[in-house]
Order: sequence, then C-alpha cells, then structure tokens
Amino acid sequence: MSTSKLKPRSRPDLEELADLASDFLTRPQALTPQVLQYLLTNHDVEQSAVPTWLRETLPTLESYELYLLLSPLFTPSFETRVEFERALKESWLDAGDVEQLLRRIASRKLRLTLLQDGETAAAPLPEVITERFLRLLHLDVPLPLEAAPDLRSLDDAGRTYLRDRTWHRPQSRSLLPILLDAVRRLVKPADDCQTDCDDYVHFLTDFVRSHRPSSRGECVRYLASVAEAYEEDLRKHESGSRPFFSEELKANHSGKWPVGEDVVANHQRAISMARALEKMLS
Repeated sequence: MSTSKLKPRSRPDLEELADLASDFLTRPQALTPQVLQYLLTNHDVEQSAVPTWLRETLPTLESYELYLLLSPLFTPSFETRVEFERALKESWLDAGDVEQLLRRIASRKLRLTLLQDGETAAAPLPEVITERFLRLLHLDVPLPLEAAPDLRSLDDAGRTYLRDRTWHRPQSRSLLPILLDAVRRLVKPADDCQTDCDDYVHFLTDFVRSHRPSSRGECVRYLASVAEAYEEDLRKHESGSRPFFSEELKANHSGKWPVGEDVVANHQRAISMARALEKMLS
C-alpha cells in the first residue's frame, strides 16, 4: 500500500512543534573537540581567540561554511527525535507543513549560543542549520499504518524506530507486517520473553538497515548469521583470545545500544532476540 494514500490520524500542532524546535536550537552548545579542530584547521584562528572569532565572524560566513562548522552541534539525537514523536502523536507533516514550520521558526529571529573555554558566543541562528535540524527529525515520514494499524503497543521510542527511513525500502516495508506479527507473538504476557516490543523494533530496524533482507527466508538466514557472529565473539572473549571491552567495540554499539552498558550483556541481548525471531519466523 502506498504511503501517499495514508492520512495522518490527526493534524500535528505546528506551533507546539515550533516551540519544541526553538527550545532545542537555542540551548547552549559546547564546542566539541571535533568542531574545535575543524575551526582551528580551516579558519586560521588561535584557540584562545575562538570565542571572539565566533561572536565577530560567525554571522559573516557563507551558508555552506556554517553548515560544515555547526552541523555536528545541531544534529538531533535519537532522544531528541523521541521528544518530537510525543508531539506528533502518530501523525506526520506534509511538505507544505514542513515549509510552514521553517517559516514560523525563522520569524522568531532565534540566536544560537556556543560555549568555549568558559566564554559564551551568541549569533543569529542560520536558516541552513534549522533546515537540516528539521530534516533529520523525519517529521514528514509517515508511520507504516498499513503494517501497524494499532500502535498502542509501542511507546514514543518504538514509533520513532518505525519512522526510520530504513522502512522506506519497498522490500523492507513489505516485510514489516510479518516482522511485527512475530514481535507481537514473542512479547505476549504468557511468554517468558523479558524484552519488550520496543527493543525488538529497535533490533529489527538495525538488522534490516544492515542486512537488507528481501524475503522471510532471507530474514531467517540472516538472523541466524547475526546470532552466530555474536556467539563467536562471546566465545573468543571468554577464551581470552579477543577481549572486546575496547573503545572500538563500544563505538560499534553507539547508536544501537547504550555504549555505557556491559558489552557482554549487549551481545547476549542481541543473540537472544535474533534466535527468538529466527525461531518465530521459521
């Protein structure tokens, strides 16, 4: 079923979304080491002079320069997207709504605040940054209501995963009803499964993005391969041949599961979900 035929269940409140976006965009942002290094390398400025440079020079930069410099500081995190999901309430914006939202925010003449070495630098918020921020929120991505007509079993985080562009791929979209049905059967109260529905949707979003299965059979085979790879990693870790409490492995988990958690626990959780889904889909 084409998503173009689907209509939002209720119209989102653009003023509420504008308030929320304005709040996020005007929160003070500390320069990260990566942004600071980019600034020092590409704009010929001494580190001690960075706050003054930001106040005096930032408003004069071209849009592409602002984009390259500021984008890392104003990229919405998953947690930020969940905040907007609460405001969307199972709806989405069309292209005209997104443009109207951008105009509403621009009319507020917002200013960004950057922090460096205990000093504050304020400047007008560039429209190119606002545009990028709104685009990465996926506010115009329809929820797959044809695959999940009843979303009450999912909380805001679960719906945010389903709004991921991973599910725009036609093959992925066609598999979603099958995958969600397997999840619903796995998380019935009578089952022993301790992982809730949102964790499964998170796992499946990462799995489908990485492996791009095109059929139920491919899902089963790829899930088995995922479980086997994690199991092999655990065996190597337990034998001491490849301990994996390393920054590299933690970085690999970033964006999938909380980096601060025990990596062994993350492996075990992935194995458990992959095996459960493999069995349910076989």
